[in-house]
Parts: sequence; C-alpha cells; structure tokens
Amino acid sequence: MELIIKIALLVSFFLAVFLRQSIPVPLYWGLFVFMLALVGAYYLISYWVSRRDAARVRGTALPPDGMSFFAVRKVSDNVSDDMYSRGRLEFFNEGVFFYVRLPKKQRTRDVPCSLVWSVQAAHVLSVAKTRTAVWKRGIILVLDDERTEVFTSFKAFRAIEKISGML
Repeated sequence: MELIIKIALLVSFFLAVFLRQSIPVPLYWGLFVFMLALVGAYYLISYWVSRRDAARVRGTALPPDGMSFFAVRKVSDNVSDDMYSRGRLEFFNEGVFFYVRLPKKQRTRDVPCSLVWSVQAAHVLSVAKTRTAVWKRGIILVLDDERTEVFTSFKAFRAIEKISGML
C-alpha cells in the first residue's frame, strides 16, 4: 500500500509540474488536494499506532483510568538518523508507555507495533507543559535519575492536569 501511495504521489506531482498548461484550472487545484490526501494517508500508514494495536502488544485493554495520545518523541540529535519517533503515548497508574509502528517487513497482524520506551509511575517526579519547538506544544516528564523526556502532543498538553493527577 505504501508503494502505491508513493507512485500515485509521484505521478500527480509530475502532472502538476510538467503538464500544468494542459490541465484545466479546477482539475489542477483538485490535484493538489489529492496530493495532500495522499501525504496524509502515507503518514497514517507509516506512523499511526491505534489504541487497539497497543493493547494487542500489551496483552490487555486500555484501563478506564488510562489515557492515550498520538505523540512524537525526540530520540536523537544526529541529523543523519530519523530524529523523531512517532507513536502512541499511554499513561496508566502504573506508568508511562510509548509504542511505535514496526517497519513493514517486521509487522504482523498480531504484532503491529512495539514498546520502545516505558517508565514506572514511581520514577516520574513531575509532569509539566512545554514548547517542544517554536510552535509545537507538548509535555515534559522529569524522572528521578535527573533525566527528562519530552513528547510533542497537543492533546496531552491540554490534559496535563489529568496526567499529573494520575502519576
């Protein structure tokens, strides 16, 4: 599916750039909307981790007192690598868990994602709002070993009171 989306995006870009004069104006702007939809679909297929996927890996359903958000975590300062990890951030009374989608070759129906980071609630000293970039809002977790973990998620940013009350 990813390959089909990549090819469709490449073809539509070719049409928009090189055949601009032969395409009617409404169809031309519709092509941009189509390309935007393709980029969104590619993003969902590549990075989205649903609550059901995380529950499948965890082995239990999301407890009623738990909270779950799509979030981005900065992993590396190395520019050559992917600096960010995108996935599902979950908060429970027991701790905080971050799941990412597995690459296509490693992904199965039963194991679509993996747990890449977790911390027990007892090790979290505080949770606060922060700006992760110039305009992106997120949360920062201060851990007991003087480390901090920063996650970009606007929904988690808005629910900071519930999260800090839970931990």
